[in-house]
Amino acid sequence: LRILEAVPTNVPAFEALKQIYTEHQRWEELAQLVEDRAERLPDRSQAPALYLQAANTWFHKEQNTERAKKTITKVLELIPNERNALALWRELATFEGDFATAIKILRQEIQITEDAREKSKRFVDIAKIFEEHMDNQEHAAMAYHQAFLQDPDNLGPMEQALRLYRGRGDWQRVIAVLRARLEKVSEASNKARLMFQIGQIF
Repeated sequence: LRILEAVPTNVPAFEALKQIYTEHQRWEELAQLVEDRAERLPDRSQAPALYLQAANTWFHKEQNTERAKKTITKVLELIPNERNALALWRELATFEGDFATAIKILRQEIQITEDAREKSKRFVDIAKIFEEHMDNQEHAAMAYHQAFLQDPDNLGPMEQALRLYRGRGDWQRVIAVLRARLEKVSEASNKARLMFQIGQIF
């Protein structure tokens, strides 16, 4: 520790102390050690990864949510859309029951990803929060609907959206989902089945 205080960039001393703290499960000291190193490094490009390590330790090992949030904030100040930091922040928000923040982060993750399937998964996560934790079936149905539109081959979100729309008697949106699926199917039997379902509503 004295070596690190004298020469903060001494990698062998840092790694040796990090191993000792890990082996003895001295998590608070480990998190502080890693965070301090991030603060002292002249090369700021290495700091986000170290802050993220510290934040994971604060949260998963120490259950110190306040320190974890402060350290995640330091990551996001350096890299505003750092995916792992956002995922950890979302996990922390869910743990604390701050579902509005969790949804906000999920929407941010949707904005920064190009992958349609990943977007779909995030919309499903939003839908589950609305339905299971916020008792908001309308918003849950709309999120499942968006998940389906992002990944039309994944029928799970489609079925969930239909379930909730039907339960609410929202037949216009039921028709919208069925028509969206109709555009994607090629087999005549599947087309006929979907058209029959649409026809029953009218």
